[in-house]
Amino acid sequence: MRMSQFFVAAGFGAALMFSGTSHAAVIVNYAFGANLSPDSTAANITGYAITGAGSLSRSGSTLSAQISDSSVGANQSAGKTASYFEVKVDVASGYKINLTDLTFNPGARFISSSYGFGVLSSIDAYAADVLSPTVTFTAASADTFGSLVTTNLSGASFQGLTGTQTFRIYTWENAARVANSFSRVDNVTLNGSVVLVPEPATVGLLAVGGLTMLARRRRTHARHVPETKAARTD
Repeated sequence: MRMSQFFVAAGFGAALMFSGTSHAAVIVNYAFGANLSPDSTAANITGYAITGAGSLSRSGSTLSAQISDSSVGANQSAGKTASYFEVKVDVASGYKINLTDLTFNPGARFISSSYGFGVLSSIDAYAADVLSPTVTFTAASADTFGSLVTTNLSGASFQGLTGTQTFRIYTWENAARVANSFSRVDNVTLNGSVVLVPEPATVGLLAVGGLTMLARRRRTHARHVPETKAARTD
């Protein structure tokens, strides 16, 4: 067997080994149908109830998470620490996640309420904005939501993640405070795939199997090599 053929065989074995990989379009989703806990979670993922900074609660009338205007950050910088919705997941041992995006609908309680929204990640200790540019939502009528906002997470930093991962959708005032209003989010979804990580012993067995195939092929080839002309003359 040529070396290239060996690698093909090993690759085929690897494909078989990963055929049990768990895939999911949705890692965790929050529709706030009953409370702040996830409405759906992928296998091998633990999703937690939405928490955060600020006066956080669930709006039963609009089925959303909300932060009272009295605790929303007065500007973008303040919003990063004073008012955010936190999404947290734990990846089961032996698995990793490859993320694609985080989506949500921004909203507000009263007409003319105007809030900014951004996204931070535990990947860099919440230092840099993941959602770029940030978005603004100004309510044209009471209890309304804007179009779906998509935060791109397809970069290398968000691939092959293990353990606990956290995202913060932070919010701040974009206009004069509207008394008794709320900054809101709905349909919060973290998308990607859950991937099985092979045990080192499994990888070792695969390599041994490939080498065994190579050795067997060489022995078989040696038994069937035709005699040379010189050998026949003798």
